[in-house]
Amino acid sequence: MRLSEVTMKLNLVGVNEPIAVSSKVAFTKTINKALCGYANNIRKINVRIEKQVDKQIGKFTLCQVELLLPGLPTLKVKAKGRTLLQALNRALSNCKQILKQKYFKLG
Repeated sequence: MRLSEVTMKLNLVGVNEPIAVSSKVAFTKTINKALCGYANNIRKINVRIEKQVDKQIGKFTLCQVELLLPGLPTLKVKAKGRTLLQALNRALSNCKQILKQKYFKLG
């Protein structure tokens, strides 16, 4: 287990339906892989996943990621996707982009 996996606390919540244990493991690995470069600067990660229905689009998944950064404003990102993993990957990509541009200058 890497140090980055230990320092970031992860809170994963499924709103309309509970998230399966196997999905939680996959999401945890995806989150750790995406944000490992910023692990020392992230205190806690809150992920909220809910399935929604829209008349035009149909069924989709909304993923809300909240990063608690010590000494900095909390970063909140929302992303939509057809699947849980697609929505999570889009939200994490947006988080990385914002962290890189506004807060930390990593390569």
